Amino acid sequence: KLHQVASIMKKYPDLRVLVTGYTDLTAADCYNQVLSYNRAETAINYIVNKYGVSRDRLVLDWGGENSPIVDTKNVSLWNRRVEFAVAEGQTD
Repeated sequence: KLHQVASIMKKYPDLRVLVTGYTDLTAADCYNQVLSYNRAETAINYIVNKYGVSRDRLVLDWGGENSPIVDTKNVSLWNRRVEFAVAEGQTD
């Protein structure tokens, strides 16, 4: 999936992308905030280092355990994710 994001960004050089990391409810909220930040940052670093996309075109965001895809108190791999969207004025 990261390859697909990078390919689109290379095709459209003016495109900026919002990268948001999320977690499930497994750990404490404080831990999940850091984890979701690191998850999004790792995806950004991969796209920058592997595909040569300029870092200033990727906007880092994180949501911890907020906005679950699957509403559950149990472990849910679906909620452990990074989402990509067109950045519309957002900044790091």
